[in-house]
Amino acid sequence: VCDEGTFEYDSLKFLTIGTQDYVSEFVLIPFNENMQELIPKIINSNETIIRFYGDPLYFDVDVTERMKMDMKKVLKIIRALQ
Repeated sequence: VCDEGTFEYDSLKFLTIGTQDYVSEFVLIPFNENMQELIPKIINSNETIIRFYGDPLYFDVDVTERMKMDMKKVLKIIRALQ
């Protein structure tokens, strides 16, 4: 959910790395046309919550101002390389 809009993406690839001491999970998000349109919306939003669905659980991530600033920098780098 990004301000008043809701966006859904299927088929994200999740990876898990684990040892006896910790488990780390992350998702690979393709930088496709949909993401190129969504990222500026997130950067300019007042509030964004990203929900990752599992079966039967889900996990919400509140996008912080720091995350938005990092996204802006990454987007700038990608555009410079294109």
